[in-house]
Amino acid sequence: MNDLTGNPLFDTPVMRKLAALLETLKPSQRKVGEFILRNPLRAAMLSISEIGRESETSPAAVNRLGNRLGLNGFTGLRMALVNHLLAVVSPHLQLAATEMSPGNTLQGQLKQNLAEALQAGQHNGDQVFEAAVQALCEAERLFILGGSRCHPLAQVLEQHLVPYHPSCLAICLSAGLDSMAQRIAYVQPGDTLVVMSLPPYNRYAIHLAEMALDRGATVLALTDSPASPLAGTHVLYAPADKAQSGTGLGPAFAIVDALIAGVRKRLSVADDQALAQVQEALHAAQWPAIEAPANRAG
Repeated sequence: MNDLTGNPLFDTPVMRKLAALLETLKPSQRKVGEFILRNPLRAAMLSISEIGRESETSPAAVNRLGNRLGLNGFTGLRMALVNHLLAVVSPHLQLAATEMSPGNTLQGQLKQNLAEALQAGQHNGDQVFEAAVQALCEAERLFILGGSRCHPLAQVLEQHLVPYHPSCLAICLSAGLDSMAQRIAYVQPGDTLVVMSLPPYNRYAIHLAEMALDRGATVLALTDSPASPLAGTHVLYAPADKAQSGTGLGPAFAIVDALIAGVRKRLSVADDQALAQVQEALHAAQWPAIEAPANRAG
């Protein structure tokens, strides 16, 4: 199980216990548990039949999960969820409660994007984020792997970290499993592998993350919730529920952008000097400027 310490939305007794027991639950109970971990705010406000329907199980499965957690069935489970999450208000619910419907307007979509970014903030604590930034800054070599639809995020992260980390390399899944495995096989203690995978999870990305962990490398995982099979040394959560519009990558992109900003803030002084020297050398090597051709009459 990934360490949930420092994640305000998951670092509570009921969420920690649920995440710890998830692998041992029966299939129907596990589906209920995964639904709650992916929707910790909304689950606290649903009835037993609604949770059964949303998790594609049954009210009986929800009740059995409550008993398995030692909470005296659904009544105790719901009380535990409400007690631990009452103080947290979902940005999605705030948006839905307003009289202004997001619709398909530009302003509406921007409001939705803002709500999703705020929700990503609720899913991650400052302590975990700082540890992730530190892992990026202190890596001897940096590898980035974006599973399936997360590959564009890997390219963005690589593009913006290369000036600060010349060894940064984005690994493309389309190159084939053999090619990816060959690259990951050389990771070692001191290296950092960033792995991003959202539902539907890419099993190759998950296996390669496990390989890197086994080899002693630091793995920074970006996924949707503690229900994800992706494990890492440090884990950041980008909620990906059905209510999100567009690509559904908004929360994940917000976290990637925050990581880039965090690295820049830590490494900007030394690397800005190095970049200035490179730019000066390139400027000195430039060809004489070519004058623009004169306008031709007629």
